[in-house]
Amino acid sequence: MQTSIFKIAIHPKELAVCKSDSHIVGGTFFLDFSRPLVIYRRLGFIRHLGVPVVHESQQDGGFVISVRKNDPNFSKIRRHWKEHYPSTRTAPSYEADGRKIISDFAEQFRPDAQESD
Repeated sequence: MQTSIFKIAIHPKELAVCKSDSHIVGGTFFLDFSRPLVIYRRLGFIRHLGVPVVHESQQDGGFVISVRKNDPNFSKIRRHWKEHYPSTRTAPSYEADGRKIISDFAEQFRPDAQESD
């Protein structure tokens, strides 16, 4: 499934991201510009990106999603990293339970959650 990048009103300075039909209210993931983008190459050609994401309740994220070169947002993601990396994250307004964060990730990034098993 392709990557969606969007803004939500309650977090106007963040870029939300998801790979499902809709994001989870209270469980949104954002592009994490505090960590570097990872570029994966094969025979010198870029194949996909390792894109850091962070749950809205986390100060420091630990999840990475894969964005393939044929994804319509591939170039946009690279451009956003050039514009915003490195950036410091704003402290979240609440802390979620670790199980909720993992569940939210699996729900919104099913292919990436399955790859990490």
